[in-house]
Amino acid sequence: LWHFNQDFQDYSGNENHGTHYGSSYSSNVPNFGEPNALGNSLSFDGLDDKVVLSPMNLNSEFTIATWVNISSDLSIFGDILSIGPYSLALNAVNGDWNNNEIDISPPFVKYSLNHSNSSNGWYDPIIGLVETDQWHYIVATYSNEVAKLYIDGQMVGQKDMPNINIDGAIWIGDRDFSSSFSYNFNGDISQLGIWDRELSQ
Repeated sequence: LWHFNQDFQDYSGNENHGTHYGSSYSSNVPNFGEPNALGNSLSFDGLDDKVVLSPMNLNSEFTIATWVNISSDLSIFGDILSIGPYSLALNAVNGDWNNNEIDISPPFVKYSLNHSNSSNGWYDPIIGLVETDQWHYIVATYSNEVAKLYIDGQMVGQKDMPNINIDGAIWIGDRDFSSSFSYNFNGDISQLGIWDRELSQ
């Protein structure tokens, strides 16, 4: 559990503390129902910012939940959270990109898992519509070989994704490609939680 309130500490007690590269703090935070909410979020510039967490065993069951504010300045595509180059991807999309076969107008959030740790191993993603420059609560789950995506407390889709292979460090705001490939996120992220079980929203 990471609050990103001017630190990268894991508040779950598991001591999986994050290491940040370039991201800054922002006073733009979700209000959680409070009109004068305090604290900070992490701001990503869409260029080279990221936070890296150690690998976790998430192959059989998990929940990933976070508050996300996608900037309207996000040109095309950025990773909210990813694991390895080809394991798990939770993306923000604000435009068309090469080989995009999704016939849905952005902005939207895209969630997919991979069964072979390869560029050809991605399952078809689950898509959820969002608005830019607005906070959304994004929850991605996996259990019994079924992936589900929730946005603001409503399930927007689920798909069978059997035999997944989750392998690699957890990157927030980018993806672990050892090249000039950029999946940099532009916007703010607040209060990330990762559990090794499925939670419902």
